[in-house]
Amino acid sequence: MQKRGQITFYVVMGIFVFSMIVIIIAFRNQVFRSAWDIEHVRSLEIPEKARSVQKIILDCIGEISEEGVARLSSQGGYIILPEDISPQSAGNRFSNSLQVLPKSDVRVAYWSYSAANNVQKNAVPTIESMENDLASYVDNNLARCISNLTAYENYEITAGQISTTAEIEENRIKYTVNFPIHISFDDFEFNFPVFYYEQNHNLGSLYNKANEILRSLDSNTFIEEKTLDALSVYKSIPFSGTDTSCTPRIWLKPNVESEIKKALGLNIPFIRVGGTSFTGSNRYFIIDALSGRNSNLKVKFDYLENWPFFMDVHPSDGIVLKTEPILPRNVKELAYVSSLLCVTDYRFIYDLKFPVLVTLQDTESGNTFQFAYLAVIDNNQAKENTRAENIEPNTNLICSSLGTEQTVSVVEGTTGFAPSQNAKVLFKCVNALCDIGNTGNSVPKGTLKALFPQCINGFVLAEKEGYVSSKEQVDTVESGSQFTVSLQKLKELGIKIVLLENGFERNPTENEAVTITLTNDDSEYSTLITSDDRMIQLVPGRYRLTSLVIASSDEGFEIPGREITRCVKVPVTGITGIFGAEEEKCFSTSTESITLQSVIVGGSEQEFTIPPEGLYESSDITFYVPVSGIPSTPEQLSGVVESIDIGIGTRPPRLA
Repeated sequence: MQKRGQITFYVVMGIFVFSMIVIIIAFRNQVFRSAWDIEHVRSLEIPEKARSVQKIILDCIGEISEEGVARLSSQGGYIILPEDISPQSAGNRFSNSLQVLPKSDVRVAYWSYSAANNVQKNAVPTIESMENDLASYVDNNLARCISNLTAYENYEITAGQISTTAEIEENRIKYTVNFPIHISFDDFEFNFPVFYYEQNHNLGSLYNKANEILRSLDSNTFIEEKTLDALSVYKSIPFSGTDTSCTPRIWLKPNVESEIKKALGLNIPFIRVGGTSFTGSNRYFIIDALSGRNSNLKVKFDYLENWPFFMDVHPSDGIVLKTEPILPRNVKELAYVSSLLCVTDYRFIYDLKFPVLVTLQDTESGNTFQFAYLAVIDNNQAKENTRAENIEPNTNLICSSLGTEQTVSVVEGTTGFAPSQNAKVLFKCVNALCDIGNTGNSVPKGTLKALFPQCINGFVLAEKEGYVSSKEQVDTVESGSQFTVSLQKLKELGIKIVLLENGFERNPTENEAVTITLTNDDSEYSTLITSDDRMIQLVPGRYRLTSLVIASSDEGFEIPGREITRCVKVPVTGITGIFGAEEEKCFSTSTESITLQSVIVGGSEQEFTIPPEGLYESSDITFYVPVSGIPSTPEQLSGVVESIDIGIGTRPPRLA
């Protein structure tokens, strides 16, 4: 009986101790959680004469914080987008942010993308970086509130330096703004040391859910898998199959690219996230990316056809994709069989990159958050979920191990070279890219002396706005070396495109799309222009030019069917056939007519040189592109492609 009483006592004491621990922990958490709130309430307890001034400041903090959160939410968690080491160009069409509206400053950061060197990168901002962005935004814009205080003419107001901290929670953002303000009026004086402001916004919650969605997209490669399904399903996109037509089927890369973009534009907006707010979606398009139900959350996926897009297809002949016969026709023993079957086979291998914009919206508050995602397909396979370490300046271990002192001279010019001031110097070793510094104005000008990582066969790079970047391969194992990197200034020229047809010059029609690619072999600079562009930037040097003219029509271009007669040598029947006697037999087959929405009508491939004196003294450049008529047979279409490869009718560009 005594033992039972002791057990009961210990059980009761255990429950009591456990309850006290729970109460203490809960009390402690409540105290720490409400410390800011207590200070917030205390800051509002001020004299009546000072309240109007306080209201102006708090209203201004509220207005600025709303601006900052709106910009940060719309740009993928950044108020100022990170600078890309390799800015957007013809060679890096995606960069680290998506330009949502063409020719505008509306951009959204990629949270997952492939850099210019094809390294997969993660650029998800941290809560701390977003808090710092919001705090800096308040610091940089709160001064406008001072102008609002000038309305109080009878008040004498002095203000000190602004220093803000921001804290992002699930459903609110807390600002502590150290902004000392002293006001005096007659015999009244008051000091504001700090202002506390609370913004009701579920930024933290939206950010956390966006991270969950990104992790799911990366691990499941959901978008890439759905894209591969579309490639295999859409008949207008050549993927793999067997054809029994005696006439090889031909596709043009620009047409295929257009069809893939259309398929993406039709399918991606149907993607939904399980457990969120949506109606009427096929289970095929639902991705289970979030834990639990989120009935107040709406997630939208967008793709626009005018966004950057990369496609490469193999095998191909320039821009032409075509079927190949299963049985080779040049083998004598198979000639008879192949002429009867006309079986062709095709399997194309695709490399694709395209952006998707993911937007989260709280249906109750209307608050939104969005980020960009770059879908990548490599050799008909979704990208592997192996993201490399971000290669940003000074974040790599190599960049932090500075050991030898080197001198870099950066020069710029056309015929002669002058020191280049304020040029950015970078150093690349293996897969690390280090920001070394800028060339200064001191003597000697255009020179930077700094510490470098020790590296064999590294590269010193120089960059400057308005110039083509260049690099030099160097060794930095020992100190004391001097390297020189030259920059070439870009010259902006007006563009004119002239088509050459049957010896006559004419302008492109509305139904003719012209694309011209220029690659400078001396500086690795490349650019692409179309018939819609008006200006181009070039540097002197040797160029490779590839041009293409594609005619389009809503009615299409019909290539009529025809009768094809094939004659082959076959063994003679009877005993003479044993001794190799042959006779000729002919067989006729017919082909169906086909209708193409777009056809190649011209183009050229050539090399030419732009001298410095000719470039920098000119204001315009004219490109000449040879064209033929609309092809009406497969042979004529192949003839156009062949004339481009051979370079028939080419004429070099003319500077003026």
